[in-house]
Amino acid sequence: MKKSCIIISSLFMFCANAQYIEKKFDATTAGTNPIPDSCLPYFQYDRVEHYYIGIAKGVPLPKLTGEENKKLSLLTRESDSFDTTIFSNLHVLGYVQTDLPGELFSRLNEIFCFRKHETISIGRCMPVFRDILLFKKDNRIVGTARICFDCGEHVITGTPINTEAFGQSGDYGKLYELLH
Repeated sequence: MKKSCIIISSLFMFCANAQYIEKKFDATTAGTNPIPDSCLPYFQYDRVEHYYIGIAKGVPLPKLTGEENKKLSLLTRESDSFDTTIFSNLHVLGYVQTDLPGELFSRLNEIFCFRKHETISIGRCMPVFRDILLFKKDNRIVGTARICFDCGEHVITGTPINTEAFGQSGDYGKLYELLH
């Protein structure tokens, strides 16, 4: 009898968590709007800067001191703060910058948007954000995306839209192909 109570309790908790996850992906963080049939873009922008650092998997991050080390630690943590000052002088940390051509923006908009997904997969590891995208409008940062392709992890800031399901439906692969 005790075993069946534990199994039923566990099943109830699993179902409650599944409903929570489903509900979490059904609403934007600003309200309880249903998931649209088409993409709801995260940002309105006219320029995208891509920063990349070529640190191989398993290789320790560069040893830095002072302000550089503080910035690097912010880039490796999963903070969702919209403090854009941490993105100044990324080249000092070893990041290389390229501006993405405007003809890629429509493909980026198909990836950086809130939409329905058939399945949701969640990966966890200690992310190292080797790719950073700065979305700009009139030379002002309106959104950021820190991406770890190894983990399938991201930190997206600057949008009121729920970004929890970003990268699903093969979007990490599509983004990797666009950037590399």
